Amino acid sequence: MPVQAAAVHGAVLNGHGAQFEQFGVEMFGHQHPSSDVELIEMGWSFVQRLHLPGTAKLEINSIGKLAERHDYIEKLRAYLAANKTALSADSQRRLTENPLRVLDSKAPEDQPIIAGAPRIVEHLTAESRRRFQFVSQMLDALRIPHAVNWRLVRGLDYYNDTVWEIKYADAQLGASQDTILAGGRYDKLVGTLSGSSVDVPAVGWAAGIDRLALIMSQSASMQAGSDTAAAPSIGVVSLPLRATTENDGDGDGDDGALTVEAVNGRIHALAAQTASRIRETGRACIMLHQTTTRAPPIGRILKQAHEMNMQAVVLVGENEAATGQLTVRRMGTREQATCTEEQLSALLARWLDRPADGTNAQ
Repeated sequence: MPVQAAAVHGAVLNGHGAQFEQFGVEMFGHQHPSSDVELIEMGWSFVQRLHLPGTAKLEINSIGKLAERHDYIEKLRAYLAANKTALSADSQRRLTENPLRVLDSKAPEDQPIIAGAPRIVEHLTAESRRRFQFVSQMLDALRIPHAVNWRLVRGLDYYNDTVWEIKYADAQLGASQDTILAGGRYDKLVGTLSGSSVDVPAVGWAAGIDRLALIMSQSASMQAGSDTAAAPSIGVVSLPLRATTENDGDGDGDDGALTVEAVNGRIHALAAQTASRIRETGRACIMLHQTTTRAPPIGRILKQAHEMNMQAVVLVGENEAATGQLTVRRMGTREQATCTEEQLSALLARWLDRPADGTNAQ
């Protein structure tokens, strides 16, 4: 997503003037929740690399599918209507226009009522709950601290499933303007804009440049970021097992063996950890997300990587998750090697970092 300028109406607030600029990242075509995790990790890593003087906090939630949300909205509307006279004037207006926005209220008189409101998690299907659990577990695997905020919602119908915000406490921003990065999944956005009924999987986030600049201007100890060009891009491919109708639930099977879902959880976790480790070294890394129902042959995946001009691909499947040994394919020469996560950086440097004479660096 390029830098965008947008206008807002009303009072001019710190970090949020009459016009503000934002930038962000979007991914289209990937429906699996591993893509949600990748975008969250990317945003979290970006904020951490700013070396802000305070502490940023990641909050996540699931708003489910549209049908689930509509059922929840009606129950929320009925609850708030029964307490309407105790709500602030702004929340009374929101109750009519969009009850979900009442959950955003910072008005003191609204807090006791909001605390007793029904929660959207109570209206999610088992599928939506599993999806959200996957996201939370993958964030744990990446050691990204996060908290579930049941009041975190989106008021537009094209949003679905995972939503998140990174908040930063700052006196100049104030409590109502403490979100410095916000994201979510919006599979119905393209259809909404085009008038089509076809969903196009999409997930992304945006960060406010004005708010970040305000925070960063207060710190004299800001560390300058690297202005070096990104190293050759690396692809990380997760190769989950195909789901079956038997023994594909959570946890262990009756014989103590890991179920398909548990194995796939380990595969996705190792793939996400590997991509994060590669990015930490300054190399560009793209995850090629595969699903358990429509995973293409490995040859087609490698062809896609070649067309994307990737220099190497890391394959993570059942064997890699079990042994901790990654399979790494060098594009062009078709060399292949195995290594641990800790050894990966050295292997990529040996393969890809060439001195001026074009020979491999040792």
